[in-house]
Amino acid sequence: MRSLNLSHKAFVLILVPLFFEVLFLTASNISLAQLDKAYQLENQTRGVLQIVNLQTKVYPDAAAALGLAVANRDVSQINRMHRSLAKLKKDRALLMSRGDLDTSSLRQFNASVEKVNVALDEGEAAARRADQFAFMRCLEKLQAIIIECNEEGDRVSAIQIKKAEEQRAEQERLRRDVQRLSTAAVVVSIFISILLVLIFNRSIANRLKIISKNAIDFANDKPIAPVLKGNDEIAQLDRIFHDMAFHLTDLRRREKALTENASEIICSIDTYFELATVNKAITKILGYLPEEVLEKPLAAICSDDPQKIRATFKELAEKKENKPFLLTMKTKDGDLKEIMWSAVFDKEEKSYFCVAHDVTEINKTARLKRELTAMATHDLRAPLASLQLTLDLFCKNTYGELTERGKHRATQSAATIGRLVQLINSFLEIDKLESGTIELNLGEETVADLIRRASVAVQSKAEAKALSFQMEGCDLQVDCDGSRIIDVFQNLLDNAIKYSPEKGAVKVVAEKDKQMVRIAVMDQGPGVPAEKAAVIFEKFKQGNVNAATEKQGTGLGLAICKAIVQAHGGDIGVKNAPGWGSVFWLTLPLSKGQS
Repeated sequence: MRSLNLSHKAFVLILVPLFFEVLFLTASNISLAQLDKAYQLENQTRGVLQIVNLQTKVYPDAAAALGLAVANRDVSQINRMHRSLAKLKKDRALLMSRGDLDTSSLRQFNASVEKVNVALDEGEAAARRADQFAFMRCLEKLQAIIIECNEEGDRVSAIQIKKAEEQRAEQERLRRDVQRLSTAAVVVSIFISILLVLIFNRSIANRLKIISKNAIDFANDKPIAPVLKGNDEIAQLDRIFHDMAFHLTDLRRREKALTENASEIICSIDTYFELATVNKAITKILGYLPEEVLEKPLAAICSDDPQKIRATFKELAEKKENKPFLLTMKTKDGDLKEIMWSAVFDKEEKSYFCVAHDVTEINKTARLKRELTAMATHDLRAPLASLQLTLDLFCKNTYGELTERGKHRATQSAATIGRLVQLINSFLEIDKLESGTIELNLGEETVADLIRRASVAVQSKAEAKALSFQMEGCDLQVDCDGSRIIDVFQNLLDNAIKYSPEKGAVKVVAEKDKQMVRIAVMDQGPGVPAEKAAVIFEKFKQGNVNAATEKQGTGLGLAICKAIVQAHGGDIGVKNAPGWGSVFWLTLPLSKGQS
């Protein structure tokens, strides 16, 4: 049975009882046919008895009627005798035509009957001649023959009565056989059905219970039963379950090993904001053993306001965001550490799954870096500005007339100092952007207006190269900090002018892209080499520097552009376009009024 699939087992469950039912039905039909035959034989026997009895009664009456006809000279008596004998003769002929009744006793009886008929014919002939003497001889002969016929009839009746009794006994036996077969059919069918159901139940239901128990045990981290034997669907399902259990167990083991050996705090927090689970990393970071903080409020080891902590987690659950947030945690020794948290709320588990890592030293280093940068730039920018002012005064002959060579040197020095001041300002700008400390003054701006305001600073350079300026789709509005985005466009336009040929063209195209506006600045220059396109927006990286450009920038312009655009939630990139040179593109949020 185990090698059969479920459909075949169900077929066997139906077929076996059906086979026995058909077998018993066939046997019952045979017995019923025999019983019907026994009924027919009994009816025939009774018919023989009736005819024999009737003949033994009719023939004496016929002899008497013949005597009356002679005595009274009434021929009508003879006619009535003929009518009675004719019907009897017909019934007897029909009876004797059956081959199964052609026995010796019946043949002897039939011979006696024929003798009676012959004697009756002779008596009738003598009566019709009115021959009294002849009639009396025939009558004596007839009576003797009738006596002989009656004796033969009695013997036949005795035989038929015995046969009738035997037939009734056979009928009773056949009836008992049919009853026994019917009872046996019911009993055997019930037994076989119960047996097959038990086998089927053992084969299917019990094994399903095993699979169900395995699922419960596996969920409770208990050992599960071995793989079921067989090739049916249940055995296949059990093998699939064991394979799944094996992989899940291996995954759990790896997950546990990863969690326990992770350097970050990995934990789960319930809806009461209590720690449900936590790994060993909390000991390394905060000094607590896992069992010391389990089932305790997170606020107990935080210095932040408990209401603020609850509000932060509830906001994560409502907005379905995984936005990192900073909490100040208390160590077991009483120190404070800055811990960056990332949390996801699971509705089914009704828990927050969190990863937290120590950023105390990182933040300390970042703050120190910003302080050093601010201090260095301030200490550098002030004297450089003073030196640049002094050189400008020298160039203006404030301190006396300079030679042409002296003026040239002073002008070069002033320009160099200006580039240094610009570099310092760029350093400060990109540091603010990357640290997220800069604030954006957002408002609705038209792309065309931003481009026009940005082009004012580079208009003289464009006119010097006789460049044409084109705009398409720039009537779209964006949400941005106008002054910051103008700086971005000014940088991109300056680069486009720098690398465009004489009497070339610079084109700005703006188009709607879902909830963003995609703006492209296109030039007719040599384009950006493929190996440079991937790093051009990194600090101190430049795209196409050659002798034709003469001047090199600081390598921070495009990095600042990228930081400004990303601070707006957009993106920036570069590609080469057929028929044009380089295409610098950026995306900005579409104004809510046009979305």
